[in-house]
Amino acid sequence: MSNFEHKPRILFLHGSLRERSYSRLLAEEAAIIIEEMGAEVKFFHPHDLPLRGQVEESHPKVQELRELSQWSEGQV
Repeated sequence: MSNFEHKPRILFLHGSLRERSYSRLLAEEAAIIIEEMGAEVKFFHPHDLPLRGQVEESHPKVQELRELSQWSEGQV
C-alpha cells in the first residue's frame, strides 16, 4: 500500500439464492484469492432483493446494494 491510502475495495455479487450455488461458491473462492492479494472484500447477498420496478428505491436491500456499489472500486 505504498502509494495508496487504502486497500483496493472489491464487491462480490452472485445471482443465485441457493445457499450452495456454484456461482456463490466460485465467488467465495475468488474472494479468498483477492484478499490474499491485498484487497478488501465484501459480498452482496441477493436474498430478499425485490425485482426491479416492484418497490421503491428506499427498500433496505436496494439501499444496501447501492451503498456497497458506492463503496467498491471493482465488482466481480
